[in-house]
Amino acid sequence: MRGHCTGIRLAAASFGLVTLATAVAATAVPASAAPRGATSAAGAAHAAGVHYVALGDSYASGLGTGIERGNCDRSPAAYGPQWSRAHHPASFTFAACSGATARSIRIHRLSALTAATTLVSVTAGGNDVGFSDVIETCLIAPTRNCLLAIRGSEHAMITSLPRRLDRLLAAIRQHAPAAKVVLTGYPLLFDPSRPGSCAQLSHREQAEFNRAANLLDDTIRSAAARHGAAFADVRAAFRHHAICDGAAWVHGLVLFSPTESFHPTIAGQTRGYLPAFTAAAR
Repeated sequence: MRGHCTGIRLAAASFGLVTLATAVAATAVPASAAPRGATSAAGAAHAAGVHYVALGDSYASGLGTGIERGNCDRSPAAYGPQWSRAHHPASFTFAACSGATARSIRIHRLSALTAATTLVSVTAGGNDVGFSDVIETCLIAPTRNCLLAIRGSEHAMITSLPRRLDRLLAAIRQHAPAAKVVLTGYPLLFDPSRPGSCAQLSHREQAEFNRAANLLDDTIRSAAARHGAAFADVRAAFRHHAICDGAAWVHGLVLFSPTESFHPTIAGQTRGYLPAFTAAAR
């Protein structure tokens, strides 16, 4: 997803960013040229013959980490580049792009795949169901409008999203028939155990938004199962690290950089997405 909310109702909610040893994660970068993170010899050997392509939206590109660059908001702190630095695959292509939908990935990004591709990660679905627009509505409009927007998003999850994901996964399989495909889900943005309002949303609005996020993840999981792909569920990892939690891994509204709002921090990418993807990619 790509946040574009305005600062009409919220005070800034910013969280500290951890310093990351950086190097630009370029498209089609050989693993030997990428910056290296700590990894075991077994892990490096395991990935020696891996040709990895990272696809997806802003949750895959790393928007929210504070060090993203370019029109696609790609960050070396996103889970894909972090996995590449830790495992040293034979090649790594970072083709995730902020604002991507399942359809736009299928039409514009699959040229990154080849018959030699052996691992593909995909984070997609949030933009297809208009989650950014839902968040904006819930921030600036009355509760009734917020709940109607959530219902509309859920309707898209049930009707149009499964078809879009099916087409995307079928196209990925056509371009990279030997690849293991891992679909990643989305975290719950709000802590269901926290009573009262949070980030200027009522407890009911938070609960309904979380319910929609669960439906979105279930829809993505079902699509993965239909196509023999793996599903990396990040919800458990983000538990107690939601917006307004003491150690939040997701931004609230960031007034000085609104597009980063409601996206994972570096901690969210490193401690939430990376372990989930690593486990699913084995």
